[in-house]
Amino acid sequence: MAHHFCRTFKQITGKTTIDFINGIRLDKAIYYLKETDLNMTEIAMRCGFDSINYFSRLFKRNYNISPTKYRNEHREVSNVILKEDMK
Repeated sequence: MAHHFCRTFKQITGKTTIDFINGIRLDKAIYYLKETDLNMTEIAMRCGFDSINYFSRLFKRNYNISPTKYRNEHREVSNVILKEDMK
């Protein structure tokens, strides 16, 4: 029965159940990276990853950038936007 669900789920969504769930987890991680000062371990745990290493590998595989670098790049963009708004 579980196999039937997984097969049907993939036919409908084009993704395996774990890929779908990890996509939701990574979307949540993006929010935390942009909007909070939480460390990587805390972000990984809050997003349902038991391992910071797995979280980092999966993030890099999906976005071609490490979570830390992603955070730094998006903070720089936010700072530029804020500075422009203050002019």
